[in-house]
Amino acid sequence: MRSDEQFNDLAPAATIAAQDQISPMRLFLLALLAALCSAPCMTYAQSAVLVGRVVEDSTSRPVAGAQIVIGTASTSAISDSSGAFILSDVPVGLYTVLVRAVGFAPFEQRLVFRSGERIDLDIVIKRPGPALTRVDVMASAVPVFLKAFDARRQLAQGRFLDTTDIAPFADSQLPSLLTARLSGVRQIRYGGRTALASGRGVSSLEKSPAGDLMDRQLGAPRSCYVQVIIDDIVLYQGQPDEPLFNADQVNLRAVAAIEYYTPSNRPSEFKRAGGGACGTLVLWTRR
Repeated sequence: MRSDEQFNDLAPAATIAAQDQISPMRLFLLALLAALCSAPCMTYAQSAVLVGRVVEDSTSRPVAGAQIVIGTASTSAISDSSGAFILSDVPVGLYTVLVRAVGFAPFEQRLVFRSGERIDLDIVIKRPGPALTRVDVMASAVPVFLKAFDARRQLAQGRFLDTTDIAPFADSQLPSLLTARLSGVRQIRYGGRTALASGRGVSSLEKSPAGDLMDRQLGAPRSCYVQVIIDDIVLYQGQPDEPLFNADQVNLRAVAAIEYYTPSNRPSEFKRAGGGACGTLVLWTRR
């Protein structure tokens, strides 16, 4: 039988042997933990934030409903009633920031987004110059971007207005044209703005939207506001606390065609974005 002293002599060697057996396991666990952490940590670190405001050049007034798109990053936002917007989780890199709004010339600017950086950007957009003198050209061809419009018009589902309908109202505002030519569309005036609503659709006013906080402060009532799509971009969807679309900001000289659908006859291509419970207004601009 070995003495206690002999066992004590053997103890350090046994401990070292056990450590040699555990060390690979520890290394494996540490590597696994690092792998699990690295992906989300890297994603978080390799992004930036763009915060800004869109205003009109001549008046410095905020532009609501402007679409801000960051190049190939597939990141976009819509400016609210104060012209403000925020784009988070923008991938690191060099991108073109594109801004489009109805009645304004497009805006582009190249920006470099660095990891963890916040960029504050005030965007000033301009209205296009005066329209050229009209020249009537006899042609039967339909412009490429209006071929789908013409195909839907042939089906006679919905209401359709083209340049011959819009031209007499060129110096008026969109609400005046719509209420004159489209039955079922009515104007909701509040705080110097005009939203578009329908008498059909949502039956309960308690569940109907009334815009965002600023709209409500300006006196916007609850109503059945129509969905607004311009050049295949949804600018108003009818969601709670969503900024109302100010129809007064549309320059009719820039509009080439208009479609209007009730909830029951809306084509499938305009259903993919949801909304439209109170009707859908689609505008196509000149290109």
